[in-house]
Amino acid sequence: MDVVQTEKAIEAIKLTCLICSTDFSVCRSCWRGQKCCSKECSLILKNKNQRARQRKYQTTEKGLEFGRLGQRRRYNKNKLTKSSH
Repeated sequence: MDVVQTEKAIEAIKLTCLICSTDFSVCRSCWRGQKCCSKECSLILKNKNQRARQRKYQTTEKGLEFGRLGQRRRYNKNKLTKSSH
């Protein structure tokens, strides 16, 4: 009786990094929706998306109002710190 040993093939998902365009693979069981090849690229993408969300927020009525309030605070702070000569 012959015993045939077969290796279990690992299914991998082949992806391309959104930041550096490097091809990389992730096994199916480990895949959690990764879009980047490394933590460095992931951080760059996270910061890029955060800036985009912030720009979009600043165009809304609520974002514009908070921008006005912040500018008013900075203006009043500078006005108080200037000396009157």
